[in-house]
Parts: sequence; structure tokens; C-alpha cells
Amino acid sequence: MYLQYRSSKPLFLIAICFLAFPFLNLKAQTTALPIPSQNNTTVCSSYQAFKYWLPVDYFNNATCACAMLGDDSLAHIVRTALIQFLHQTDTQFIAKALLLKMASDVNRKNRKAYKKFIKKEFVPLIYNHHKMAYDIVGCKYGPAPYWRWKVACTHTFKNCPKMFKLNIKYGGGCTGNKNGF
Repeated sequence: MYLQYRSSKPLFLIAICFLAFPFLNLKAQTTALPIPSQNNTTVCSSYQAFKYWLPVDYFNNATCACAMLGDDSLAHIVRTALIQFLHQTDTQFIAKALLLKMASDVNRKNRKAYKKFIKKEFVPLIYNHHKMAYDIVGCKYGPAPYWRWKVACTHTFKNCPKMFKLNIKYGGGCTGNKNGF
């Protein structure tokens, strides 16, 4: 991976930050899983703690899907598990994601490196999180096909309710029912 900068000052600052990352606790504070009586708004607001390192497109789509998912107990467990998996993400992975995210604002070459990271490293992580969350509740059908995750992690869908309905209908849901989760 090659990152290009306009001057040596930003490179020096980013290098210092990168060297300090292993010594910082970048994980959000691990908390107990929210109790089932909490509504989805409470659980979904937990995504804010990860906004600094999550890709913007994934963050927007994940908060949309989280908010649109029903309030039944299966959906709540899936939602809670996904947040818990983000809490448990490796610090080195978070550091790499943050560094690439910050560098992607500098120039096109860095944006390409960041997109490559999202597709090659971030998408597999998030897809596996969803597979594990669906397994926890015993879903017969898994999340949306893998190729859809590449799109969901690199493009923000403008119409949240429509995006959610289409992804459940044609993507993946726990019941395999095209009209619900």
C-alpha cells in the first residue's frame, strides 16, 4: 500500500499517530449488551461510537438498517450482537482503518488505497459479523450475498426505507420471507 502526501509535515504527524496507536485504547468502551426491553433507537445510537473509523458509506447504511429493522426479539439480538462485534474489533484493524480513512482525504491515490482496504479487509470483517449475528439467533437464511456488501460498504443509499426494503426482499433476512426480517 502506498500513501502519497503533499508535504512531509502531514506524513510525519500521521506516522507519529500510527506509532502511538498500539499504545492507545481505540476500542470503544465495552459495555454490557443492552437489555431486550430497550428500543432499537437506543441500540442503534451505539454506532456513533464507531463513526470515527468506520467507512462513511457503511456507517450511513448500517445506521439506516439498524433503525429500520423491526423491534422483535430476534432483530434486537442481531442488532445488539453486531454492535458488540464492533466493540470487539482488533485495535490494530481500527488503527489501520482510521489511518487510511484520514489519508483518503488527501488525494486520489490514497482514496484508491482506502477503497481497496474496504473491499479486501473491511467487507469480509463486516460480512462475518453479520453471519455470526444471524447464527446466534438460529437464522436459517443468512445475510445478503457477499457481493452486496461490497456495494453497501462503498455507496451510501439515499432512500433509507426503500434501500432497507429492497435489501431484505432481495438480500437476506432471517426468515427467508420476502416481506420481513
